[in-house]
Order: sequence, then C-alpha cells, then structure tokens
Amino acid sequence: MKAKIRILLVEDNENEAELIVNMLRSKKINVFEIKTVSNLTEALKSCQKEVFDSIILDLDLPESKGIKTLERFYSIVKDTPVIALADSADRIIGFSVKKEEIQEYLFKDRLNKNKLVEALLVGAIKSKNMAELRKILVKKGLR
Repeated sequence: MKAKIRILLVEDNENEAELIVNMLRSKKINVFEIKTVSNLTEALKSCQKEVFDSIILDLDLPESKGIKTLERFYSIVKDTPVIALADSADRIIGFSVKKEEIQEYLFKDRLNKNKLVEALLVGAIKSKNMAELRKILVKKGLR
C-alpha cells in the first residue's frame, strides 16, 4: 500500500466539509488520508498528537475569525503547509495574509477539485522537504 498524504480539514460547516472530502476522495484521486475537525481547538490538539502533510483551514470558525484564526494556529503549529479557506465576503483577508505564511488562499465559492488537489500536493512536497531538512539539521547538531 502506498503512503497516503495526511490532510487535516478544519471546517465547522458539515456540508462544506463533506463537499471537500468528496472532492478529495474521488476514485481518480486516491492519495489522501483525511481527518476532519470542526473547530480550532480540536485542530490544535490534533496537530500536537499527529503529523499532517497539509492543513485545510477555514478562517471563519466559531471560536476564531479571519486573521486571528491564522495567528492562533501559527502560534502552535509550525512548518505545516496551510491552505486557508475563506468566504467571498472575506476577500479583504486575502490581502492581509502574508503570502509566505500560507500555502494557498482559496475562496469557498470558487473552490474546485483541481486547484485544491494541486495546493495539497505542493504542500505535501514542502512538508516532506521540511522533514528531511530537519533530520539533516539534527544530525549535524544545528537544530
């Protein structure tokens, strides 16, 4: 069995979460292992216990909104690529987010399978490269 790309989906809307999971679990794309949580607290706990290759993070969660969601997330989770999801009404957030902080910034009303899969695959590659780099740094006593 080939190794799966581990994805954490953080989405409080069950219908939207199901739509995203269905996009990623189509028969043509059988590379993702997806864990879904509905709030930021659960996401942070999951990231402390498990390793994910990429994270899909809704920026409009019950206990955190917009930029604050990213700030809270990044205060605990480091080195894992994030695909931020926002509603069309939150377009201004996209201009506030530092591009180097996130892998991709996608709007829910424009979400399509190809764009999402591409972002996740690029994120997974970055994640694997960062893990290899950390191993090298540790071996050399630099980290």
